[in-house]
Amino acid sequence: MLDKFESWLDGDFKAKKIPAALSITSVLTLREAFSIRRGFSQKQQAQFLMHFLSIQGQKDKKENVEVLTIMNRLYQDSDAIGVARLIAVSKLLLERTKEGLQLHRAMADIFSSSFTMIIRAAASTSQSESADAQENLNIAIKQATFSAIEVAKVQRSVRFKMVASILSLWGSMVAAKKGSEYYLALKAENPEIDRFIDIPHNVYLLGNFVVDYSYLSLAIIISAYLTIRWLNENWVNEKRMEWDQFFPPFIIYKYISGLNVFSGLTLLISYVQYESSDAIKVLGAAATKYERYHLQLMSDRLSEGRRGTEQLDTGLLPKQLRLTLQIAGEGGATGVREALEVVNAGGRSLILKALSYTSTFILVVCAFISGLTALMVGAASAFLFQASLGI
Repeated sequence: MLDKFESWLDGDFKAKKIPAALSITSVLTLREAFSIRRGFSQKQQAQFLMHFLSIQGQKDKKENVEVLTIMNRLYQDSDAIGVARLIAVSKLLLERTKEGLQLHRAMADIFSSSFTMIIRAAASTSQSESADAQENLNIAIKQATFSAIEVAKVQRSVRFKMVASILSLWGSMVAAKKGSEYYLALKAENPEIDRFIDIPHNVYLLGNFVVDYSYLSLAIIISAYLTIRWLNENWVNEKRMEWDQFFPPFIIYKYISGLNVFSGLTLLISYVQYESSDAIKVLGAAATKYERYHLQLMSDRLSEGRRGTEQLDTGLLPKQLRLTLQIAGEGGATGVREALEVVNAGGRSLILKALSYTSTFILVVCAFISGLTALMVGAASAFLFQASLGI
């Protein structure tokens, strides 16, 4: 059990190219590791990076190890609320950078991908020599914090609605089970009691199966969840593009990916001043296979010399926003920066509304099915009760 807990705390450090000797539980105590894994919020991540950039300076930049050493010392001398977590983070990054890991790589398994992209950009030569690099990075960090918190809030809302949908269906199955037991009890006393009553036998059978084999039902639900999650991140082809238009879990993931991709591009292109091709490469390094597929489409269209509005239209945007992009393209917005401005102007709210609508639609459908099931069971039970009284 302890091994599984440690494995969860470590996360997928191998995929982040972090040596096993430098995993979270190898460097920190279990308490420190748990504190980071469960409580290192987007705001604290931004706060940590602002501290790092401030101590690092701009003209005569300090080395990462020196900066982290200073931060760790200052945190240990402080009694501010939440500083214990910052001590653990600085300790972890200090050990990793001492062993030769680049800072953005050392951050990969504990920071948001938006922040790791910013730090990777900050280490580039062009950014180091930029006169307003510090200001750009500060703005980028604030924007990344806002975007990450916004996406996390939407994901929590979607997750809540999905859980509520499953619970409503489960509740209807429990009701069907109870209705079945009531029916069988009356049937045993009077075999003719259902002679003139329409009994929902199929609903009873389903309710009995779900409740009697609850562990199997739970295993089926978990398996379906893991399968859909894997398909969300890894299934990429033309058929997937079709399913993205009507299968609710794919629609939700598509819009969340759209938020991640366009937020990342905005950070790197508009704030950190990356070229489009470089921004796509950097973003792709931290993206899922599905997101990389769309980024590759953007890269291909960039190579073909298409307008910026066409480069961004890969299928991640709601239909209304796609139309807005097309109109902007016809009106002269040909660059990627101009296209991103169009997306950010009203695109975020449209994507968030589309996400909310889709998740709410699933909840309403599940609630309707649950209500219909409960109505069928309740009506049958009411008629059976009347029959048992001889009414």
